[in-house]
Amino acid sequence: MVALATSDNLYFSSAKEQHGRYRHMPVYVYCEVLEDGSDGETFEVTQSMNDEALKTHPETGRKVRRVYFAPNLAMRYSAQAQKSSLSNERLSSLGFTKYEKDKLTNTYHKVAGKDPRAPESFHKPVAGA
Repeated sequence: MVALATSDNLYFSSAKEQHGRYRHMPVYVYCEVLEDGSDGETFEVTQSMNDEALKTHPETGRKVRRVYFAPNLAMRYSAQAQKSSLSNERLSSLGFTKYEKDKLTNTYHKVAGKDPRAPESFHKPVAGA
């Protein structure tokens, strides 16, 4: 199965129903190779990892090459996961205190934490001043 997405058709299904469950298939990026060797249209194809790499454009028949790039994986240590795990509410619930610096006054203000011994704000002198 091959699903094609070009600049005219950006939305496409990347899942195939099989035995009542969805099986996600990878999206590959291909680029047309023009006669002078330069790059032409870039397009995405959803295909099984078992399928051979395309040699020609499915619609135009022109020669293509696969474009390799780093995948965008949403994992446990992604930027979004770190952002939510370091939220002020979460840090407070875990017993941490967090301060943020006011750049104009060089004062640190408490934004997370419930410890009454921790000051609400403090001023840190600039080194060398």
